[in-house]
Amino acid sequence: MEITLYEETQEIPLRGPLTFLSAAAFFVIPLFTTMPLALILLMFALGIGMSYLIRSFMRMHTRVTQITLSFGPTIWTKRYPLAEIEVIGPCDIPFWAGVGIHGWRNKVYYNMRFGQGLEIKHGQMHFVIGTARAAELQAALRDAQRSVLL
Repeated sequence: MEITLYEETQEIPLRGPLTFLSAAAFFVIPLFTTMPLALILLMFALGIGMSYLIRSFMRMHTRVTQITLSFGPTIWTKRYPLAEIEVIGPCDIPFWAGVGIHGWRNKVYYNMRFGQGLEIKHGQMHFVIGTARAAELQAALRDAQRSVLL
């Protein structure tokens, strides 16, 4: 079993109400129309599925173990061996980069809140991982990379 050196979870601030509103749209609309029962049940099922999908993309986990870095939403997590990444350093996340997973100026941003992130490089790809503790994440990655090289 791998030992976790750093772990952080970020959520969009209004995650609960936004999920409720997305589900309500699927649940309320069929009640005010004359649809066949099968179609209403299908709308309810789609509402539950879409709400789960939307909710899962509003939370991001970042985890550093002795050999891997993983980050991203629960159902779409990126995992990279520490030997294959290069830590560039902390950087500010611009407002225009948005919240969620977005590409902006040759970087892919994984963030749930504006603020700071840690830029890493894997091959030709540059990622910025949103974090409230950029210095701690950077230190954990550097320490883990040193132990991998030894």
